[in-house]
Amino acid sequence: MRTLRAVLFQLHWLLGLGAGLVLAVAGVTGALLSYEDAIGEAFDADLIRVAPHSEDRLAPDALLARFHAQRPDTVASLTLAAEPGTAALVRLGRDPATNQRPPSLYLDPHDGTVRGAARTEEVFATIRRLHRWLLLPGDGKGWGRTLTGASAIALLVLLCTGLYLRWPKVMSLRIWLKPHLRQWGRPTYWSLHAVAGTWVLPVYGVIALSGLWWSYDGYREAVTALLTQGEGITRMAEAKPPASEAKPPASEAGVSGGR
Repeated sequence: MRTLRAVLFQLHWLLGLGAGLVLAVAGVTGALLSYEDAIGEAFDADLIRVAPHSEDRLAPDALLARFHAQRPDTVASLTLAAEPGTAALVRLGRDPATNQRPPSLYLDPHDGTVRGAARTEEVFATIRRLHRWLLLPGDGKGWGRTLTGASAIALLVLLCTGLYLRWPKVMSLRIWLKPHLRQWGRPTYWSLHAVAGTWVLPVYGVIALSGLWWSYDGYREAVTALLTQGEGITRMAEAKPPASEAKPPASEAGVSGGR
């Protein structure tokens, strides 16, 4: 038993050092991505708010026609806000030459005038690539995806080994959830580490299990089959609806509302 604990302790320690940097990068960038919409709205407030007009807002087809009269770009989607005085958002298609997507554009919903480009999209696109693939060449087909996936597995092993090493001889909520601070030193540091790990264990477990979705196709297919009871769902990795459920677009671009 002591030999097993010693081996698990060394494994826990080595994985913490080895995967810690990647997990820290993923944690910081993931936190930033959680606030992407709020940060974007703050930076683009002057573009989002539209001065009152006497004219009614244009229908989606008319709005797209006005846009194409100004620019020949391919439109991937058009988002219309439910609130009056709010600009519409046009998401452009990828450039075939570079496979990069230009920044989205804000349109005046009354006359279709292009008000400007979203200022934070390129920054958050870089943050998203750092989060998923560490900005390594190849993006989703390179080593970055392998490293982030391995780090997610390492996090699961860290949680399991830490839980085993943490397991007390006497079950008590106080032992699990309250650190011992009477004698400052190595025992206190261990207690703080163990208790903090106990508090964040469920959150880290969800993070690791959901992170594996983006790294391993087999895992994604297995989870999809489990959650849908065997019913096939396609294109979920790209956050797109199944083709069988896709509704015909109102125009050449997809139109959504309620931004």
